[in-house]
Amino acid sequence: KKKQSYSYEKDGKLRKAVARNISHAIEAARVPVKAMAHKLGVVESTISQWQTGKRCPTIENIQCLAQCLEIKPCQLLRGESESCLQDRGS
Repeated sequence: KKKQSYSYEKDGKLRKAVARNISHAIEAARVPVKAMAHKLGVVESTISQWQTGKRCPTIENIQCLAQCLEIKPCQLLRGESESCLQDRGS
């Protein structure tokens, strides 16, 4: 049998957690969404959709987003939104 790969995009619970983490991290960093979108090469509405869970960022975008927010990429992928804020800058 062929092993199925895991996709967080299809995991509703994790998808919501990632959206919450992105939203909290952007709020905590106080980085303007317009500037972040420009740096990531996406439109502002894309970031908004990541924050609401309507779309999922690629792993590359998770890495770039984390760099812009000065956090570790894994902090955006955790199941608890608070962990993103607690670990900020470490």
